[in-house]
Amino acid sequence: MNYNIVIRGGFIRLLFLNISSYWLSESKHPYHKLNPLDIGYCASILDKKGHETWLVDTEVKKVSINYITTLIKEKKIDVVILKPALNTTKTVLELAQEIKKHKIPIILIGPFVTHKYTDFLFERSPIDICIIGEPEYTLDDLISSIERNGDITKVNGIVFFKNNVVVNPRPLIENLDELPIPKHEFFINRGYAFYYPMNIRKKMIIGFMLASRGCSFHCSFCSVIERDSFGLKYRKRSPKNIVNEMAYLISKGVNAIYFIDDLFGADRKNLEDMCDEIIRRKLRINWAFQSRVGFWDVRLLKKMKMAGCSTMCFGIESGSQKILKMLNKGTTIEQIEQSVRNANSAGIDTVGYFIIGNPTETKTDILKTSKFIERLPLDMIQVHFFTPMPGSSSFDIYMNKIDNNHETYDIHNKPVGFLSDFSPLELKKYQKYLYKKFYLSPRFVLKYIFRMPFHILNAGSDIKLLNKAVRLFFV
Repeated sequence: MNYNIVIRGGFIRLLFLNISSYWLSESKHPYHKLNPLDIGYCASILDKKGHETWLVDTEVKKVSINYITTLIKEKKIDVVILKPALNTTKTVLELAQEIKKHKIPIILIGPFVTHKYTDFLFERSPIDICIIGEPEYTLDDLISSIERNGDITKVNGIVFFKNNVVVNPRPLIENLDELPIPKHEFFINRGYAFYYPMNIRKKMIIGFMLASRGCSFHCSFCSVIERDSFGLKYRKRSPKNIVNEMAYLISKGVNAIYFIDDLFGADRKNLEDMCDEIIRRKLRINWAFQSRVGFWDVRLLKKMKMAGCSTMCFGIESGSQKILKMLNKGTTIEQIEQSVRNANSAGIDTVGYFIIGNPTETKTDILKTSKFIERLPLDMIQVHFFTPMPGSSSFDIYMNKIDNNHETYDIHNKPVGFLSDFSPLELKKYQKYLYKKFYLSPRFVLKYIFRMPFHILNAGSDIKLLNKAVRLFFV
């Protein structure tokens, strides 16, 4: 594969396209609009090489295919890099067919592509290359090869079709400190949203970061498709490197950071050192993250609070120990309760993620979850439907019992089948029941009133959230 690209002034023009699951539709369930940090890393590396990069993110900008092809023509784009979400295969192939009329290379990246590249690579596919795993160094090598009109099939970390599918693997990045700060200019004040409480009394300007990559646990429902990083091996950035990026975001006006790590804080010493560095440098910024229960004692949490930690998001999943065991969570009801209460005593807000419709789940199990939610001092909850994603161990077990067309999967809005004692319609009713019981409780309403100054300052995003919540609860 060789491309005769005319190099203008020694640089290549690249357009990144992040294709959201809800580009051409709308989610009834509220959800965060998170940025594609992998694209930010890739763009930063390429910018440093003297290339020019643009981003169109359909997560925050509802554009037409005509808008995209017109932009390609106007900016004289040389290479297009697409990042598809789970249920966008058909849309991405149709878009790629239109882009291909401009006779430029099309490269795919992302977790979904890593696991399902065979959906995109076939005879006469408009897709030229799929990058598997972490894209930063692979894309850099690809663009360097294109720049010198080399043989891009020799690059490691790619998959392509040549009579059949050819896979060139690449190892994971070991030293994450080698990566540059992502191109946050793509993301700051560009419509991305984070709806969980952050304990600030000002208009929130959110930034997003990765402090680590990988997750060594084996929850049965989890898949590479859902993760924000790659690999079972846990790899971390150094505390100074993390805090340097936090300081950079502060210099750009950011006042809240959400760490999108799959397993934030797994290395306790690294987390404590990060907090010490934040405190030593007197950085004033609130931050939140998602992680597991079981790591968190009061002494550590108080230090985190001093360093600006505002909110912790826990994958609790269920109030039934039977269901936790079935999901292979490796956690107990006691660990969950202790972690949430410890965070609460340290003054850190907590968010609980729950799953219903789990295999073997009965009404008794869901009622246990309901009572557990009522007992825990949580500040927000989110209720998903059990969905065996391709790449998860549960998919292999239950694929013959569900609609395994992943184009229809939606963990927020659509149960996939009859794996529990309930029909999809009954599960949606239970989701509404859990939400209404929590969010209409006096405890939550009083907290919402207490935080009213924050809600007023962020009225635009709050109105959208409330509008969706009302429709979800009552329609």
